[in-house]
Amino acid sequence: ADRRAGSHRTRMSAGASVLPALRAALAKEGFDIVHPFRCSWYNEMIAAEKLPVKPLTPFPSRTDCPAVLVGNSRAVWEPFVRRAKEDAALRANANPLDAYTRQAVAAAAAAAGSVNAESWLSFDGGDRLVAMQRVAEVSGAAFLDHETHLSVHPTFGPWIAWRAVIVLDLESDATPWVGTTSPGAPAGLVSESEIVAAREALQVALAGSNTDKLCEELHGSGTEQTRASWRRWLALREVLEVGKEHRYSEDQAEYHYTKNTEVLERAIAAASSPS
Repeated sequence: ADRRAGSHRTRMSAGASVLPALRAALAKEGFDIVHPFRCSWYNEMIAAEKLPVKPLTPFPSRTDCPAVLVGNSRAVWEPFVRRAKEDAALRANANPLDAYTRQAVAAAAAAAGSVNAESWLSFDGGDRLVAMQRVAEVSGAAFLDHETHLSVHPTFGPWIAWRAVIVLDLESDATPWVGTTSPGAPAGLVSESEIVAAREALQVALAGSNTDKLCEELHGSGTEQTRASWRRWLALREVLEVGKEHRYSEDQAEYHYTKNTEVLERAIAAASSPS
């Protein structure tokens, strides 16, 4: 009986230490949002709404698993630019920020120690596609307006990006840092007038865009069309008051929408210049 009790305490200790370890590892790389939830909350929601995505079930021996949603505010930009400055291979990658995210999430999962972890990334597709904004909503991390698809954090407002989900191979009683029921999306972050303004901005963005070629339009290399397009989409975020002090810098905002490597090179050059 004593051995079983000791073993249970060890598992509890390991479970309790995982969240701080993940947060510390991810914060170093600028991923400053690490929000806990249970896979069952997401899985029940996608089943109820018949969403065309797979459930989060990497450890089939468990009936449920704890997980964390990983995101970033503007905090990711300087560490990312610094790493890109130092790492030529990262700069040469077709999607440097995606590659940086993959590295950071893998390192954080390793920081979970003896606890097995599996990660889903926002740019995964196919059977590994996760509705990240819906995870944020059901976990209580953010409010979601389903028409504009604006995800709004209580502190950072719309100036966020959801990057990954890390699922942990733990029993529910080994994770005191996550509740038993979904808290639901936070309320009161956005006024009705702001929702109306955001939806109007969405219509302006759609009217000024070729929706069949939106990726090509946004990801052009510094063309006038690209500059006009991403600013129209940025306007959806700018109508909200919450989190305005956490607005992306101009370089980060442009890179967020366009993935233009010229913007990254410009940021690296600015970081390299003497102050």
